[in-house]
Amino acid sequence: MGSLMTAIVGSKTPERRQNVIETVEIIEKSGKGALLPGEGEAGSQSPPVLGDDVCLIPGEPIVRIEKAPDNSVRIFAGIDVVTPMEEVWSILTDYDKLTNVIPSLVSTRVLSYADCGGARIEQVGSADLFPGVAFKAKMTLDVRLYLEENPIPDDQIAGYVADITTPSAEVRDIGQKLPLERGVFPRPYALTSLPHRDITMQNVKGTPGDFEHYQGVWRVQSLPGCAPQGAEAARLTYAVEIKPKGLLPVSLIEKRIAADLKINLMAIREAAEANVLLLQ
Repeated sequence: MGSLMTAIVGSKTPERRQNVIETVEIIEKSGKGALLPGEGEAGSQSPPVLGDDVCLIPGEPIVRIEKAPDNSVRIFAGIDVVTPMEEVWSILTDYDKLTNVIPSLVSTRVLSYADCGGARIEQVGSADLFPGVAFKAKMTLDVRLYLEENPIPDDQIAGYVADITTPSAEVRDIGQKLPLERGVFPRPYALTSLPHRDITMQNVKGTPGDFEHYQGVWRVQSLPGCAPQGAEAARLTYAVEIKPKGLLPVSLIEKRIAADLKINLMAIREAAEANVLLLQ
């Protein structure tokens, strides 16, 4: 990764976190969009998937929370970024520097690298549940990369959303009955025929951690139909399914995790767009 990238991503930048948090506070106070999903069925108005004809620019991140069986949950989120797809990808795959970009990450450590470009990493994340009460989660994750010519195999994706016309209520009904299965990842939140890349993350069984089950899929895609004139655009989405260990009800942490995911997406967008400005 070059020196210009290091200037943005490679140094501690608490100002970026503060800028993102201030932006979120402005959004909440203006009434134009709440950071935390509302009461009741969180994200109930969000679509089951994002198609290529949906543009989120200059909108804020979108989030959807779906109930799952046995004290578990699936969370989906997406944001559009005015940068080439490769710029977002380079941030996500620079594992050692993720804590400098993603606000909810307390620490990340690469334990080993894989031939596929992935890695086994140890992460500690933190979320403020209530004033003075923080939830910290430690995980060891196996990360695997899938490029355009090497997509995720179909049998490793829960494919119960046929297309963007599948009714939201139908998707929720299926999802709340569909058990979590290791090695079968939640559907990517972006359904696209455009060039895209995926990153899967799965907690390693038998290692210390606060989740019994954690599987997620990052998807980065090009988005030419939503790009401003003279610029390039990309879409970044994350789909994750979570089951806490022990007796902790997932309902106590799901909204906070969803809220922090929105902050994380905004921070990644800010870092990627700042990098592009430096290169101009």
